This record gives sequence, C-alpha cells and structure tokens, in this order.
Amino acid sequence: MTIHIDDLALSAGLSVPEVPADAYGVAIDTLVGVATVRHGPLAILRALTRHERQGTEILRVL
Repeated sequence: MTIHIDDLALSAGLSVPEVPADAYGVAIDTLVGVATVRHGPLAILRALTRHERQGTEILRVL
C-alpha cells in the first residue's frame, strides 16, 4: 500500500500523504528481499554501497 499511495499521489499531482515510518520499513525490507532473491546478496551490497559497481536495474523490482 505504501508504494501505491506514493504512485497515486504523484500521478495525480498531489502531496504524498503521511505514512507511518513502520510502513516504509516493511516496504523497503520487502523490496530489498525481492531484489536479493533476483540478483543475490553481493549484487545488492554493491548496489547499496558502490555507485560505480551497481547494475542499472539491480534495485528496481517493480
């Protein structure tokens, strides 16, 4: 829901409504988990820490 709220607000040109910090944590954990399954933990570590070593689509999971 956190992702969809953001997408809908941006598409409609509205401000993003307040979302509990825990909701962001769950969304981020889920997305990083999906990226890890797809690309492996080393690729995620590199994408998060080394701009010059990240693949262009490593962290894009949707």
